[in-house]
Amino acid sequence: MEMRTKMIVALLIAGSCFVNEQVFGGIIDVLGRSPTMEKVAISPNGQKLACVKTQGDERYLLVVDLVDGMKTLRTVHIGDKKLRSIQWGDDTHVFIVNSSYERFHEFPIIGIREYFFLTVYDIVNDRQVAPVHIKSRAMAANVIFGSPLVRQVDDKTVVFAEGWAEAASDSRFVPALFKFGIGDDKASIAARDEEEANIDWQLDKDGGILGTQTYDERTRKWALNVRIDGKLKQVLSGEAQIEHPVIVGVSPNGKSLWIKMVDQNLNDTVYRSISLQDGVIMNCQPRLIRLSTSGIIVTPTRSLAV
Repeated sequence: MEMRTKMIVALLIAGSCFVNEQVFGGIIDVLGRSPTMEKVAISPNGQKLACVKTQGDERYLLVVDLVDGMKTLRTVHIGDKKLRSIQWGDDTHVFIVNSSYERFHEFPIIGIREYFFLTVYDIVNDRQVAPVHIKSRAMAANVIFGSPLVRQVDDKTVVFAEGWAEAASDSRFVPALFKFGIGDDKASIAARDEEEANIDWQLDKDGGILGTQTYDERTRKWALNVRIDGKLKQVLSGEAQIEHPVIVGVSPNGKSLWIKMVDQNLNDTVYRSISLQDGVIMNCQPRLIRLSTSGIIVTPTRSLAV
């Protein structure tokens, strides 16, 4: 199903979900009145729809068959935590991201703050798992940052998620990139940053690390690293009080990373292209053309050598 068609179907179903007793009659019977809708997502093959209905603080995930007369396939109680997003990992798994305010003294960020929790729901087996685990003597948590990224590696669906893990050398918690097969119960660590700085990883289509951006809130120092000849090399660094450079995506030909940063001389936001072959930096003004679970893909409209 074409993306445009999927969007139209999703909007039509979103409007009908409020009154469709065939789909939500059972939930209405249980809850006593028609619930409200929070999220809607269509599966990659366009055959299923996932949506979240709320009653007070309670939330339910519903999976609907779009091919077989709007038949409800699954109804799952997902609790009273704040729901941030639902996302299809493939045609049979849905990512559920909840959040709550917690106090985890083991984390580098001390105090109460909002933490995000990932659950993977297996529609076929009616099963929920939390594959990203952070463990210490006193607690076990399932904390991530941002949205999960899906890649096809050796014909298998593999998921990557950023979170926290114990350092390799001691009991500190440091930023980590987790990796797990979409049906796995437990994730492994694909990479971690022992310096405890804020870090984002840019992945290629096979799940390899193309580049990283780091920012240390204590020192205000940032750095950008790109993969050249199979190794990450620093190509840019500096200091910034608030706005530091960020990776926005990969060029369509896959030969460069695109970053967004503030040019102090121009006092304006600019875009730069960093070659993955030799680290050469180019000026450009990109035009965003696609946003998906694989990341932002950008196309340059102008390119000048620095």
